[in-house]
Amino acid sequence: MLFQCSLIVQDLTFARPNTQPLTSYLMTKRINDIFYVCVKNSMFPNTRYYNLAMLHTMYFKFIHEGKMGLEFRDPRQALLISCEDKKMINMFFRQVQNIVAGKNVIGKHQNPNTPNT
Repeated sequence: MLFQCSLIVQDLTFARPNTQPLTSYLMTKRINDIFYVCVKNSMFPNTRYYNLAMLHTMYFKFIHEGKMGLEFRDPRQALLISCEDKKMINMFFRQVQNIVAGKNVIGKHQNPNTPNT
C-alpha cells in the first residue's frame, strides 16, 4: 500500500528544533519475510527502510484527525505522519497493526478505490 502524506522524521538521539514536514510517500513492503515501512521524499530520495520488528511504539490517539506516529528502536527515530486522506492513514495503521500482530497482509487488495474482483 502506497500513499502520500506529510512526514517529519525526528531523530530521538538528540533534539533537533524546527523540524519541517516533507511531502513523502510511505508504503509497507515485505522482503524475505521481513516487513518494512518504506519512506521516500527529498531527504531520502533512494527510499529509507524501517524494519517493523524494531517498532517500539505506535501513536494513534489522533488517527481520526489523520495523524499517527511510529517510534523505532533502531534507528532511534520517530516518524510523525499526517495525511489529509483519513481513510488511507487508517488503512495504513490497520495494516501495520496486523503485521505487528503476525497476520499476513501484504499482497491483498489494500487500496480503497480499487474494486475487489
